[in-house]
Amino acid sequence: MILTKSRPTVTVLLGGVFLLIDQLFKYLALNSFDVDYTYRGLIGWKPFLNPGVAFSLPVPQLIVLVFTFPILILLGFTIFRSLLKPKNNPSPYNLAVSLIFFGALSNLIDRLLYQHTVDYVLIYTGVFNLADVMIVLGFVIYIILSTRKKPGDTL
Repeated sequence: MILTKSRPTVTVLLGGVFLLIDQLFKYLALNSFDVDYTYRGLIGWKPFLNPGVAFSLPVPQLIVLVFTFPILILLGFTIFRSLLKPKNNPSPYNLAVSLIFFGALSNLIDRLLYQHTVDYVLIYTGVFNLADVMIVLGFVIYIILSTRKKPGDTL
């Protein structure tokens, strides 16, 4: 895979591009394409203001903000450190952390601007956005890399 051999800067830029795309889709969901476009009500475009967190769990906005800021600071520090020392930080880890950081940042922007996250993709009964996909994908990549056996590891 080309990203695994690239410098951390590329993975950070990729995360930033996904953030911009997600924010564009959210803008369109609120301003231009604010009507549902779904196929048989199962898949498609369905703008939705989500007041909760994952799976629309009702968590007070203040609690979400209190926990989001320190997490973003920690992830931002990790990304900054990887940019200073690219040889000590494998790019797949940088990709995972960048996806989580920029996905969380995009959803934080929504919470600050609209007091909700803007979801727009409908699959069956779930409505989500690109930022949610970035966060989940980042965690999946990180978990896979963390559980992968390293040379010299024993049972």
